[in-house]
Amino acid sequence: ASVHAHYAFGDTLGTGNFAKVIRATCRCATPHCRLAAGDTVAIKVVRKPLSRSAERRDMIRAEVEILRSVQHPNIVRLFEIFESEVKVYLVMEEVTGGELFDRIVQLGRYTEEDARYFTFKLLNAVLYLHDRKIVHRDLKPENILLASDAPGAELKLTDFGLSRIVALAPDGLRKTLRCGTPGYVAPEVLSRETSRAALSQYSTACDLWSVGVVVYILLSASPPFFGQTDAEMNARVRAGSYRFPHKYWEGISSSARDFLGRLLAVDPARRMTAAEALQHDWVVSIGVHTDDL
Repeated sequence: ASVHAHYAFGDTLGTGNFAKVIRATCRCATPHCRLAAGDTVAIKVVRKPLSRSAERRDMIRAEVEILRSVQHPNIVRLFEIFESEVKVYLVMEEVTGGELFDRIVQLGRYTEEDARYFTFKLLNAVLYLHDRKIVHRDLKPENILLASDAPGAELKLTDFGLSRIVALAPDGLRKTLRCGTPGYVAPEVLSRETSRAALSQYSTACDLWSVGVVVYILLSASPPFFGQTDAEMNARVRAGSYRFPHKYWEGISSSARDFLGRLLAVDPARRMTAAEALQHDWVVSIGVHTDDL
């Protein structure tokens, strides 16, 4: 059956190079997805690549397989998939709260405790993925959403377009790991000297570096690595060259700085894993979250 038989398409929520996301309404109940008639979903419409573009075809297939295997409260849920001759339709949980960082900017008032709470949620999602040999590879603020506008809305990790299940992709690993967003990507990914074996061994560590960058911004509202050009910024990333400027970090605990130092370690072998990060004193000392958000 076609996707249009099951869902009434509405507004376009966003567009990208190869895909767009549309809000849709269920025409009828879908028990296996726990969807009722009238429920709203987000449908990611991906154009199928031309036959010569095996890499893009593999990317789409990887995203679908990963999303289908994932069920976690802090990761956007994939309900079902439809295909036509030229398109793939991914029926997904609708997430209406926007980007986490946008919410923080709107708040104006935001504490270290809030940052710790969202770090805890993000690490739980990353640990879930890593336990299943899934590496996200493009963790950045735009991919960290909130489920709704409500105070205390759940954090939702999204966009596995660059993900691969490590165990299934050893051959393409070196090439596919060298991706991500400037400013968030780990130094070993930028380094041409890193061997395929090393990238494979430390692939999950790339995500923890990105978590470190995100948490640094959560705490200080400024990025750890910057430059006039990508090349300048990448040189600072490779050197692990960042500071804690007094005007941004005056009120932030030494425990938070230690936590970041153990994530923004240039040597991936010295970087904390998701499980270790969840055991760090700064995260363990999480208090009762006040519903500021």
